[in-house]
Amino acid sequence: MKYFEKNMMHGADYITLHWQLTKASAIAANNLFFQEAIDDMESEEHRVILAKCAYTVIGICEAIIDMVPADEREKAFAEVRESFEPIDCDDIEKLIKIILEKL
Repeated sequence: MKYFEKNMMHGADYITLHWQLTKASAIAANNLFFQEAIDDMESEEHRVILAKCAYTVIGICEAIIDMVPADEREKAFAEVRESFEPIDCDDIEKLIKIILEKL
C-alpha cells in the first residue's frame, strides 16, 4: 500500500532520511500543538497545512520502508495493520481526528 507513486525521498541514504523524518515529524508535531493551543480546526487553511505535514511524514516513511526487502515489508505491514483501521483518505477531517487520536 502506498500513498505516493513518485517519491523524491526514494533512494535517499539513511542520514538524509533521518534528517528529513526528524524535521518533518517536528513540523507535524508543532502544527498539532498549534491546533490544540488555539483550537483552530474550523479553519480550512490550518486543516490543510496539518494534513500536508502528516502526508510529508508518510512520504518519508514510505521511502524508509522501500529500503526493506519486499517480503520483510509485507511481514511488517501485516503485523502493524492489526493496530490501524484503513480509512478513506478523501475525508480529511476524519483523517486528522484519527491522527490526533493515535498520538
